[in-house]
Amino acid sequence: MALGNAKLLRWALLAVAAVLAALSGLWLVVSQVSSPQGAPDVEATYLEGGRPIADFQLRDHRGGAFTPQRLQGRWTLLTFGHTRSPEATPETLGLLAVTYRILAEAEVADGLQVAMVTVNPGEDSARRLASYLPEFHPDFVGVTGEAAQIRRLARSMGIRYSEPGTEARPIQVQPARVIALLDPRGQLLALFTPPHHPELLARDVQRIRAHARGGWLHSLGGR
Repeated sequence: MALGNAKLLRWALLAVAAVLAALSGLWLVVSQVSSPQGAPDVEATYLEGGRPIADFQLRDHRGGAFTPQRLQGRWTLLTFGHTRSPEATPETLGLLAVTYRILAEAEVADGLQVAMVTVNPGEDSARRLASYLPEFHPDFVGVTGEAAQIRRLARSMGIRYSEPGTEARPIQVQPARVIALLDPRGQLLALFTPPHHPELLARDVQRIRAHARGGWLHSLGGR
């Protein structure tokens, strides 16, 4: 009888172990499906889950309102610069033009906007931006407005810049040549710092978008 009880106990323990193993495997499958594993493999500083940015009331180079609503439902590559920048702004916008073209040729540029926010709104009026941005790409958006609003927006994204100077001492933006990626919720999701390469930037934008589609963006029905 004792031997029989021992066998029953052993089979009972094996059955419990099998059930626990099955439940463990089921949990692993569910967790893998419900959330992406880790951060995407990108060169950017990736902010898991995104970070909110400051509210802002600005205007674009066509005179339209540029507010947080302009970020909703689309991806945005955004940089800070100014039209009198001797090198940094033209180089960054040129890089973004090539990146945008790469994404367009791969047919993944839909829902993506590229914007430059001026750090010198005293000189960079909407009219001035309207003659400057199309030199790089006709779809790029130039943004201007009140200096305090722009500075608050930049600081909320970890970006600082000096006061307007002279041609010999232009405004310095830090980090220099930084490019921000904002997600369709209008949150800061990644920061790209130099050295920049358009092919790598385009690749990383695609990877981040794919990663988001497998996670929180999927639950929102976004693309």
